[in-house]
Amino acid sequence: MSVEMIPFEQMLPAANNWQVMKQQAAELIKSGFLPSSIKSVEQAVAIILKGREIGVPPMQALSHIHVINGKPTLSAELMLAQILKYHPRTKISYPERSGERCTIKVQREGSEPSTFTFSMADAQSAGVMNNPTWKKYPRAMLHARCVSEMARSLFPDAIAGVSYCPEEMGATVDENGEVIDVPATEKKLDDKTDKIIVDTSKAEAKPNTPAHPAFDKQNPQHLKTLMNFLEKKNNPGMMKPLVDRMEGKLASMAVVEAEYAAINPDSPDKEPEL
Repeated sequence: MSVEMIPFEQMLPAANNWQVMKQQAAELIKSGFLPSSIKSVEQAVAIILKGREIGVPPMQALSHIHVINGKPTLSAELMLAQILKYHPRTKISYPERSGERCTIKVQREGSEPSTFTFSMADAQSAGVMNNPTWKKYPRAMLHARCVSEMARSLFPDAIAGVSYCPEEMGATVDENGEVIDVPATEKKLDDKTDKIIVDTSKAEAKPNTPAHPAFDKQNPQHLKTLMNFLEKKNNPGMMKPLVDRMEGKLASMAVVEAEYAAINPDSPDKEPEL
């Protein structure tokens, strides 16, 4: 089953439909039934439009698409729904799904089986263990990260470039992937000037420390993380060029995946917009 694309001329709704969409968004916000992260009509409309592009109904989009600092993300649940919707013959099983490791075995129609694993060791290397949700719900968080890696590696057509879950972009989520907090610095549009401004009114005073340290090729742990990553990709020979690419960049798995995709023309991963 191929992914249905909306014709270009229908990407944006007609003027009358636009007004209806805004009115509906306003009523939904007043209802209190939307996620707490959606605070304005404009945010709700943007999410509905993104859902429209990837074939997700409005209410489902509002529940499972979250915009983190201007970057749309999908919950792991919606990623799986998109995969099964557009590729119903896909076979997915979980050889292991525990509080220490999640392993997914998947076979897309017409392809050989693939296996993806995300462990607590990977989470430690990625520097996400300071997120309290990882301590409360490790099984759910490991599952979400494993699903997102599988989705962007094998099913980029199903998720249409929305390749990361909210937690990967810095949000704090609950066991079900619902966003309960976003990074303090947010971008928004000034109604009078139409210019993007930075809203720091709700930002908490925090030490000026990056979420991830800079990659250091003299750091054994950083090198081990790269080697583990390349072994999962069955491509350990890319170690030296990947080390060179990573020098001076943030030592996070999102950056590692992006740099790997940039130097490996056969990689299905799409380099994220950072």
